Amino acid sequence: MEDEAEKKAAAVAMLTDAVRELESGAGLSALVGGHGLQSRTFEFSWKSPCLAISFAMPYGRVYSDDDERAEDEAAIGAACRLAILLIEADAAGSLLCQGEALVNVSFDKLAGRRYSISAEDGAVVDSSADWDGLVARLKRIFSPQDCERLSIIWP
Repeated sequence: MEDEAEKKAAAVAMLTDAVRELESGAGLSALVGGHGLQSRTFEFSWKSPCLAISFAMPYGRVYSDDDERAEDEAAIGAACRLAILLIEADAAGSLLCQGEALVNVSFDKLAGRRYSISAEDGAVVDSSADWDGLVARLKRIFSPQDCERLSIIWP
């Protein structure tokens, strides 16, 4: 059990560091993969029995204009915050509703944002091409005081 707590703490720390780097304006070095002028990505993955997160989001695209790069950074920051909340809810045992088995959240260059929630028998209970449903779920999970901070998830 201690290993899971340590794994969660390390993942949350990495995501928090990435958010701090983005907010500092100095650029992102944590969790960046790829190479070249247009193919760098922010990469993060998490796997637990109830939660799977997989992000491969464009970052630092040299040929993109300033607005596009700013949008990329805002999306990465929002994804990091969302991942932190999902990991915390999973660790607290409050992420799933009765009959649900897995929340799968992803972002990749081709498919964009996606999430799905699967039942214990593998059937998809809920899915969407945006994360609004997940944000609504998190607002129900966390206390009213915590919900005030949820407004920063997606600008």
